[in-house]
Amino acid sequence: MAHRIYGTEVAEEEFRCSNELNVQFQPLFERSALRVVGVGERGEARVVELQAARFFIGTLFLPQMAAIDAPHPLIDAYLRAVAARRL
Repeated sequence: MAHRIYGTEVAEEEFRCSNELNVQFQPLFERSALRVVGVGERGEARVVELQAARFFIGTLFLPQMAAIDAPHPLIDAYLRAVAARRL
């Protein structure tokens, strides 16, 4: 889903969080429906998706803080998904 939203294989986001998923636990995610789909420079999880959900993306960066002139692609996609669900 993140790949489709970004429209590219690689996206760079500013990461300013002092908390992150312990890399020792990442294999557990890979065996579940909650998949790591975006990683940082050292392979640490930055974006996760819940495959069975209509729209579930979790990030360890703040997409809402990156938007200056237009909504961040993840925020825009989320709002579109919400609007489509209401109709």
